Amino acid sequence: TADAQRYVDEAERVGEKTFVGAVISEANGEALRHLINAIRQRLKSGVIALAGIENSTVSLVVSASEDLTQSGVHAGKLIKLAAPLVEGRGGGQALLAQGGGRNPAGATQALRAIRDAFFEAH
Repeated sequence: TADAQRYVDEAERVGEKTFVGAVISEANGEALRHLINAIRQRLKSGVIALAGIENSTVSLVVSASEDLTQSGVHAGKLIKLAAPLVEGRGGGQALLAQGGGRNPAGATQALRAIRDAFFEAH
């Protein structure tokens, strides 16, 4: 989709690392997973972190590319850092993790925590 390409175009790049992060209104976990899959098709290497806000709840989805997981990046660990910032919980595998919470005001801070942990690692 055009949306997915826009997120790739606006990705933050530091050295060899690429990060896509966005807070999306009126989006639940399923919508976020669809968008992450579309972005992943266009972004071969990087971390994607999306927060969806719907009915005053937050859904978080994080995806790490396979090459990064082989060097120690783990989406499940990243989401565990972020979930408390939205008063929630999360977990998952190295490649894909999800979580949620009840504090939409913390969504931007949660994504920033994922971003910072990714760029500061390794």
